[in-house]
Amino acid sequence: MEVRKARKTDKEQIVGMILSFRETLKTYRDHGGLSTKADALKEYEDYLSKGYDIYVAMTDTCAIGYMVLKIVKPCVWVESLFVKKTYRGNGAADVLFDKAETVAGSYGEETVYNNVHPNNASMIRFLQKRGYDVLNLIEIRKATSEEKPTEKIDVGSYTFNY
Repeated sequence: MEVRKARKTDKEQIVGMILSFRETLKTYRDHGGLSTKADALKEYEDYLSKGYDIYVAMTDTCAIGYMVLKIVKPCVWVESLFVKKTYRGNGAADVLFDKAETVAGSYGEETVYNNVHPNNASMIRFLQKRGYDVLNLIEIRKATSEEKPTEKIDVGSYTFNY
């Protein structure tokens, strides 16, 4: 397996994985996500137009995972990391994330920043196994008119609806 920067010829495979990633996110609490190939294509094109780096994990000629990095020097953010279900557990996510840490190291950074949906238990476990356990930012918004939060979460001395 190799990890390399995405090429134009990887476009269809990456768009398909973006669609699968968004379908997975839809299963998390109150997350609409994308639902069409056209939406996934637009997301892919948005990444390119914003200058984000896209990496793919490859076996032979098949892309089995992708990662999108947003670089605001010196900080490196993992915007998306996805491995096809049939290839999970074979180290593809580790190899992709190793690349993110290498990129961060090239800017003198010791860490990579990650945005993770709070219900994405597999990604949270993955990050914790790699030593990522410092809560950095909290996204706060008003509930929508249709939304009825059912849980409370304490962060420090603050309590939030969830």
